Amino acid sequence: ADGPRGHDAPITAYRPAPRNTSSSVTPTSMGKSRSEFAVTNAQAADDLLMKLKIEDSIDGWSARMRQWISINVVQEVSRLIDRVNKAGFARMPPSLQQQAMQGGGDKARPQYPRTPDGHHHGPGTGLSSSGSESPAGASQVPVGSAYAGVHFLLSQISSGQAAPSELVILDMYTDVLGCRSREYVVQRIQDLASGAYMEGFLWAAGALWRGKDWTPELPTDAQIILHLFCTFLDFKLPAASHFTPGQTRPRPFTSRHFVVYPESVERRPNLGSVVIYQRHMHPPHLELVSMPGCETWPVIQGRCNLWYTLVLLVYYIQHNLEGYLANVSIAQRDINLGAVLESWHDT
Repeated sequence: ADGPRGHDAPITAYRPAPRNTSSSVTPTSMGKSRSEFAVTNAQAADDLLMKLKIEDSIDGWSARMRQWISINVVQEVSRLIDRVNKAGFARMPPSLQQQAMQGGGDKARPQYPRTPDGHHHGPGTGLSSSGSESPAGASQVPVGSAYAGVHFLLSQISSGQAAPSELVILDMYTDVLGCRSREYVVQRIQDLASGAYMEGFLWAAGALWRGKDWTPELPTDAQIILHLFCTFLDFKLPAASHFTPGQTRPRPFTSRHFVVYPESVERRPNLGSVVIYQRHMHPPHLELVSMPGCETWPVIQGRCNLWYTLVLLVYYIQHNLEGYLANVSIAQRDINLGAVLESWHDT
């Protein structure tokens, strides 16, 4: 089974906020003071854009990238969550269904068509209904969760039970780096799926959770979106012959094109021609590195950092790799990343 498919939906005009080169939020683990990094990073990032002659296009392309991710990835994963949730709720024993519905609102009990035997069946996932008690996942269903069905089935994966393809896909999409709360990730994806531009996106933070303010124990919205982007491409590229340490499923894009500090790009084997390097987690800061010479493409810090990095990744692939990653064109219909760099003035 494949991951969420790309859409042919038009990428329409959107006026992005201009980048802020004097943001006070600065990674502190880079060996420089905040003010020093702010100045050197902003200058180096602007110099790169001028060298590439894209300083007048980057903001428009970033808006396109934001919409592309919203339509092709976030909204598709949101629909996947809904399908898995319905099927999972149908499989839960009645006692767990009642537990899940305590304070969960209407979404805690998805609606299904009934079969002649009176059972519910969730559509779209190949998961059949079962009225039998299942010990796996019983302690993992959050009380009052609107997505109890998702968490019930994901807990069965963690217990070693065989899983249908859509559940495996969702498991990969919600396994965000450094986050222990799948419940938060699922809810946040659903929140961000509202609207075409993820209007509630908070690059260095996230949403209220269980009545409390967001804390760095939860992933930032930027971390979640970056993970969804990488996972989307994991499903589009041919499976790699090697796995990074701790991996149990193929992630051909993530394993070859994404590295996180303190791991070193120079010491990571089998990397691809271009790498997204995450230098800092809170607040998130990314840059691009071209291989094999480890040439850094600096990216402005702050709220534009994620979008600029992904735009520069597409730009690099288009101009340095003839538009291909692992023999796969990023312009093909089910990816359609080439649309991000179309002329901004044509919209």
